[in-house]
Amino acid sequence: MKKIVSVLLVFMLTVTLTACGKSTHAGTYKLVSVGGEEVVYNNENSPFGALVDAAYELVLNKDGTGSMNVLGFETKLTWDSTSIPIQGETMPLSFSGNKLQIGTDKDTVMVFKKK
Repeated sequence: MKKIVSVLLVFMLTVTLTACGKSTHAGTYKLVSVGGEEVVYNNENSPFGALVDAAYELVLNKDGTGSMNVLGFETKLTWDSTSIPIQGETMPLSFSGNKLQIGTDKDTVMVFKKK
């Protein structure tokens, strides 16, 4: 009996923490920088002017769905606290304060800031 109760408590804690993680990170984000190992573009040094900030908007919903709007074209997506699909490829996703990062330092990295 104790084992069953312990397993149920662990399961409930896991579900609760997973749900809290998504609700904490849910929201609307604007792109603040994009780049890789050698070059990082932001609004100050972008060859496209303020396009970096204006072109990309990422919406993450509490239920794990969302959308990415690029130059007015919206793409529906699903996400969890560790990954997000971008152009058919699952990319690592990480959160730090009000910022989120898609990609790793070895890849092209996109950094968004919560509105």
